[in-house]
Amino acid sequence: MELTAIVGLGAGGHGRVIADILSRSGEYTLAAWLDSDTSLRGTSVCGVPVLGDDSLLTELFSENPGRVFIGLGSMGDSSLRRKVAARALGAGMELPVIADLSALISGTSQISEGVCIFPYAIINPNCRIGRCAIINTRATVEHDCAVGEFCHLAPASVIGGGCVIGNGAHIGIGAVVREGITIGENAIVGAGAVVVSDVAPGTIVTGVPAKPFDRNPSS
Repeated sequence: MELTAIVGLGAGGHGRVIADILSRSGEYTLAAWLDSDTSLRGTSVCGVPVLGDDSLLTELFSENPGRVFIGLGSMGDSSLRRKVAARALGAGMELPVIADLSALISGTSQISEGVCIFPYAIINPNCRIGRCAIINTRATVEHDCAVGEFCHLAPASVIGGGCVIGNGAHIGIGAVVREGITIGENAIVGAGAVVVSDVAPGTIVTGVPAKPFDRNPSS
């Protein structure tokens, strides 16, 4: 079977994990990296050359639209991932779903373009995963959840059944969200937090149970 060439947009740690997933996929071969870090140009990452930044997209795929993945992670701010995705789509590129072979994904769930599903992640029935979301290593999305676009569910996070995770939200490492909870757009749930009530858009919550983080605690 002939492998499909794909280009990584961002050659950092997140991108290298995706490269590892691709190496096991039996579907894709990583052809090149594009990265804005000028110190990487002319080097190789995972044995694959870094050619330049994403201004080269149309040159690389001058004849046919190409496939790319976003190798940039996010820690509560998805704006850079959004910009990179917009540039790629504007150049006519395709953003395929990339899922590790070890991930368990229900056939009744809907996975949108550009989603990356990392090793041992679980997506149970009747879920909707929005464009370019990250379902990281061992993250669990229980039944009937809606995960918005550009969300990041960090490693070992658990989303209970029937939850709604707003666009751009970040669920930290090992955090747990009780069933039926709504997390607002661009909210951040801290690592290890246990969320038992809804979280407003743009809010940072931490702790057990999770409460809004006070940026200016009294002395």
